[in-house]
Amino acid sequence: MEDEEKINSERSTKRFKSKTMKNNSFIAPINNLDDGCLMHVFSFLSPIPDRYNTALVCHRWNYLACHPRLWLRVDQSVKDLSEPGVFPDLKTAVSVARPGDTILIAAGGSHPVSNIQIKKQLCLVGGGELPDETTLICSRGSDSALEFLSTCKLANLTVKAELGCCFLHRSGRLTIDGCVLQCMYRLIADYYSADDLVVHEELLLGIDFGLYHILCK
Repeated sequence: MEDEEKINSERSTKRFKSKTMKNNSFIAPINNLDDGCLMHVFSFLSPIPDRYNTALVCHRWNYLACHPRLWLRVDQSVKDLSEPGVFPDLKTAVSVARPGDTILIAAGGSHPVSNIQIKKQLCLVGGGELPDETTLICSRGSDSALEFLSTCKLANLTVKAELGCCFLHRSGRLTIDGCVLQCMYRLIADYYSADDLVVHEELLLGIDFGLYHILCK
């Protein structure tokens, strides 16, 4: 009788171990990948909501899912345009970007922009240490450099416009963080709602009273 109970106990233990190993086999492989491989897997996820949800799993996944290597890049000096995620100009990068993407604009030189419509949630970030190291220049005859029709963020950038304004804010929430906005003859910005325009650590330069209105909204 005791021998039979012992045999049954051993069988139960083996079944439990077997079941546990099977369950772990589904979890372990992806966690055993190195950071580079795991980041490559994350690159196929849509920024919103998949990559966002992935970042909530654990500290390691948060670090990898939000890593700058997953950002799109604008770099005029790149000759090999076959490199994934790298574009020669901002307009092309915006057209390819998915909602929730971050676009890193390379420092050095000036990036020409003209009436670029942004209809999805994006974050545009300058690649330099200071805002004036990454400059977007609005060409003459354009209404604006950028036109925002969705929730977006600008950070660490200089935007210059001569005849037009730096940007048009049509809808969504626009956040400006540590940017320089320069305008010669018109309003710095034409915006839809003061409640939806957020300015942080701004360095705004201009000659129009519209500047004062933005700073003191």
